[in-house]
Amino acid sequence: MSETKHTPGPWTFTQSTFEPHWCDVRGTDHEELATVWNKADTHGKVALANARMIAAAPELLEACNAALVRGCANLGQLADHDDTIKLLRAALAKAEGGAR
Repeated sequence: MSETKHTPGPWTFTQSTFEPHWCDVRGTDHEELATVWNKADTHGKVALANARMIAAAPELLEACNAALVRGCANLGQLADHDDTIKLLRAALAKAEGGAR
């Protein structure tokens, strides 16, 4: 597992009450991490879904790391889930900026 270089979670998201197609994602110290905006999304459904996905990133990263560690610890079952292990490694490499 690599050293954390991102803002630690949990992250939260809020949808603007004035502009529904505008959402903010914030860290634990309320610092703004991302602004999600979709002008064509007049009801804010797409922006809100994207903000939820971004806000879940720290927990998803942790879950992927845990699943990969558990999968590799159970080498006898690894062959049955080889594609899953490849997906986990690819997702983690993308998130962490390196190869796995």
